[in-house]
Amino acid sequence: MLLHLSEKLRRFLANISTARRINANTVPIAAWALMEVIQDRALWKSAQEEAEPAFEISPATDERTLNVQKMMALPLLQSVYSETLRLHVSVNAACKVVADTATIAGYKLPKQSLIQAPTRVAHHNKKT
Repeated sequence: MLLHLSEKLRRFLANISTARRINANTVPIAAWALMEVIQDRALWKSAQEEAEPAFEISPATDERTLNVQKMMALPLLQSVYSETLRLHVSVNAACKVVADTATIAGYKLPKQSLIQAPTRVAHHNKKT
């Protein structure tokens, strides 16, 4: 299907596809992050302590609100988010157009075909 599209259009479609998958993962990633954190009591306690200052009392309404800017700047929660993405999201981030017909592990890759490499393989390899 993508064989007859221009290289620029192929890359655009690959990027759109990747963005859709990442945005579609917002709720599952939040659930995975929570499940990862609550498995480790020390991490759970540290995350709670780090997040507490991001909640503020509004002087106008006297309600407790979340300061999103502060929350996004918290290093431990950023680490939890990054690790959750690494462990639980597979993105075909490496998209390439085959320059010349090649055969890899018995699979023929025709010239100008689009190939993608999944990130999950490397993210679960203990050597990387």
